[in-house]
Amino acid sequence: MSKGRGKMKKDTNIRIGTRGSALALWQANYISKSLSKLGVKSEIIIIKTLGDKLTRGVLSQNRNRGKSFFVKEIEDALLNYEIDIAVHSLKDVPPDMPDGLILAAVAKREDPSDAYISRKGNFLDHEKRKSIIGTSSPRRIAQLKHFYPEFSFMTLRGNVETRIRKMHELKLDGIVLAYAGVKRLGRKEEITKKIPISVILPAAGQGAIAVECRKKDRKVISILKELNDRRTSIAVEVERRVLTKLEGGCQVPVGVLARWRQDTLLVSAVIASLDGKEYLKEKSVMNQNNWKKKCDDLAELLLNRGGRAILKSIRK
Repeated sequence: MSKGRGKMKKDTNIRIGTRGSALALWQANYISKSLSKLGVKSEIIIIKTLGDKLTRGVLSQNRNRGKSFFVKEIEDALLNYEIDIAVHSLKDVPPDMPDGLILAAVAKREDPSDAYISRKGNFLDHEKRKSIIGTSSPRRIAQLKHFYPEFSFMTLRGNVETRIRKMHELKLDGIVLAYAGVKRLGRKEEITKKIPISVILPAAGQGAIAVECRKKDRKVISILKELNDRRTSIAVEVERRVLTKLEGGCQVPVGVLARWRQDTLLVSAVIASLDGKEYLKEKSVMNQNNWKKKCDDLAELLLNRGGRAILKSIRK
């Protein structure tokens, strides 16, 4: 489709592009309802991404491309004017975005913590020493290995429903999922307990819904500004800057979280080796005037303390 064709006219719906999973559709419908409250009509268009088609293990073999697997086809549809906006889980969106696209809105964030679901109802401290935990996230594995070195891990991919079902079928002791996703799908009662951020720092942007559009679509941008939660937007921008400076991604064991305390941001970041034996964690306090430099300083501190060597060994 040539550039300019298919542009949104004044009297047409906003076309929302999304993945087809239950969680992705929940998020797209959330944005659609938010637009409706503004008097803006919309329609949802499902786009299958490469990440939806991957076989087990492919993500781990492509550590540097993991996140783009879940957004590229949707971003291509935006650039080709096949949709007007894209709705993503922000943690799936790489910090380096394609030319011509921007994150125009970030909805108010859900709790960014990870959650533990135990097959027998035990929390981590009460699971047996040789427990087998289901997760495909190096970030989660590395941090849990640091605190629970006796645990083993089994690669587990798929949506929330699939992972819970596989936990029972494979008789795993438990699984780790993003709290926000489980809650949004109405399965909060199945969570044994939220995992403290002192044990697992979440992925940058976890729990936040992002809305992406074309830079030139001024009308769309002006509408999406009404959906943007300013404090969430700033916090996740901080997290994504730290992640960029650490050259992290969803297939690298890096966690980062920015939390507001009145007008101050408390930022924590961690880098860990895959076996959990090397574990580096630092904190920083910043505000809206100095956050960029403070983010860079925080990342550089972690890299200089040994993080650079950890990440280099993982990427070999």
